[in-house]
Amino acid sequence: MAVFFGWPCTSSGDATPSRRAATNMVQLELTGMGRARSLQVWSRAALQNMASNATSYSWRELEHAQKIGRVPSALQLTDPHETADEAFAAELSRSTRGSAFLAGVSVNHHCAVLPSYGIVIVASSPPVILDLAGGCCRPQAPIQRGQLVQAHKLAAGKAPPPMWARKGSLLALANEVTNRTVVHRWLLHVFHSHSTTYFHSIAECGYKLMWSLRLLRTHPQIRVMHASKFVGALLEILGLPDRGFQSPHLQPAFARRLSIPPSLTADFGRYLGPAMRALAGAVRAPSGLRLATNSSPVPSAPTVLVVRRGAGRTAGGRAMLNHDELILGLRELLPPTVMLKEFPSEGLPLALAASAWGQAHVAICPHGAGSTNMIFMPPNSIIFEILAEEQKGRVYKGLAASLGHRYFNCVYNRTAARARSQLGFARNAPYTSFVLDVPWLLDLIRQSGTLEALAPPAHSPRGRLSSPARPPRGRLSSWLPSTPTWIPWRG
Repeated sequence: MAVFFGWPCTSSGDATPSRRAATNMVQLELTGMGRARSLQVWSRAALQNMASNATSYSWRELEHAQKIGRVPSALQLTDPHETADEAFAAELSRSTRGSAFLAGVSVNHHCAVLPSYGIVIVASSPPVILDLAGGCCRPQAPIQRGQLVQAHKLAAGKAPPPMWARKGSLLALANEVTNRTVVHRWLLHVFHSHSTTYFHSIAECGYKLMWSLRLLRTHPQIRVMHASKFVGALLEILGLPDRGFQSPHLQPAFARRLSIPPSLTADFGRYLGPAMRALAGAVRAPSGLRLATNSSPVPSAPTVLVVRRGAGRTAGGRAMLNHDELILGLRELLPPTVMLKEFPSEGLPLALAASAWGQAHVAICPHGAGSTNMIFMPPNSIIFEILAEEQKGRVYKGLAASLGHRYFNCVYNRTAARARSQLGFARNAPYTSFVLDVPWLLDLIRQSGTLEALAPPAHSPRGRLSSPARPPRGRLSSWLPSTPTWIPWRG
């Protein structure tokens, strides 16, 4: 479990004494006079200068500044291929680079990170504001200095905004600096506007980690600043425990040095597939997933994984109310050599989820963040995403295409009588649960060629992995958080 260091420090319960001692050995935080000098930078007078003179940059402004030779002196634009995971960099070296601007940013100057939108304030002369985290459902980048207070009020939502935002003045940020303030030696910034959620944590923050993995492994003094428990779990699996900290809601973090990996660009699709394949490979490495789960090798038998979504979640959670009827139909449809497995709706640690999906060849998923786990599937897998008509399906269709998987969007009409719940209150908005037309989906699976893809090779003895007695069609197993093995279903 990654140790989360907040700002300001809250209690000694943030980490065990042994972990805190191990962390301090690599000097992740400034102490003594170095810390004192760094905090002096954030005086009211200095913030007055920043509030009056700072220039905001998004990736587009940085690209323009590079073209005209006016990149701020406090920033260094770097080639991210030199800091990327080795497998990722090797795959990129075999393909042509995209045409869009692609760079990492190194800030060797005192800076503060405002985690609402991952905005960085660099206390240089002249001061700089960096709005490079990317994401949707947020103000257009770059947020200007005069918009910072209002942007943080909006980002807070129903939660109380930080004190400096409540006071309506960036100058009040100076009041946040106390004798408990932590100053990090070197931060790696992997924020995104939705980075608390599973998809954005893995597919977008994980993407940024792949651009930075070599840098992290060669510089143990770097601490990863993020906003999600999933990123913390990912760092643990990647062999980087205690290297990340989850920022408290909307509270700033201070650092002497900062690195920012590439974010979403016009060529995101070009790099996403290689990045996610590298991420899956790093997770499956001996020091990663197999050590964390003691999981068995990928089974030889073709495997179909069906994702269950829980109806007890908010507004029905897009749950398929007749999930078990689909399981029954698949048992009859699938060849006897195919393993049919069920993925639970929640509660499974990331390491076990990666192992479960890594053993699947076909996934059947109601629309939701669980489909992100397709990155752990073997190459050339098959994805069936079950979508309501108003759901576009672009996110997971694009992810599947970048990974080389075959993707089928199975679209149903939520207002049709056959798709509606027997419960009158659950038939209308905001409820999103539905009843699947199982024969319709089974027919789509037949037409897709999936059964032929799952059939054993002609030279392979049929059922060679089965017991002497003929097994039931589509043997069903469940992935349980309490055990790393598959539990056969006895029907």
